[in-house]
Amino acid sequence: MKLSTIEKLITGELSPADFRMETAKELFQYENLVKKVGSVIPIYCEEDIEFEVSINEVRKLCEFFLNDQLNARELAYIADALQLSENTILKGETIADLVAELTDSEINGPFTKARAREILGD
Repeated sequence: MKLSTIEKLITGELSPADFRMETAKELFQYENLVKKVGSVIPIYCEEDIEFEVSINEVRKLCEFFLNDQLNARELAYIADALQLSENTILKGETIADLVAELTDSEINGPFTKARAREILGD
């Protein structure tokens, strides 16, 4: 997945449905590997841009999740890509912590819709 694809998703240039189509092969492989206990799961992120992530970007991802436009695994894959990219700038420790919450539920526990609502301030 390209970092610019994530940016386009968050900024609205790319719909969640188009994002799914564009990243289907990677997400399918990720889904299958997540199901296998003890497997190594590669995260592919082409760092084609520099991308700043603030509370607004995290909130947008939460909105997609709440509206069932992205599922928890897709959210986790995006969050992993953002964390691993050297071209991603997480705007502060709080943002880094929030992005970490979106990653693999095996590590951080399941990300819930209640938690997404908390982040959105609902």
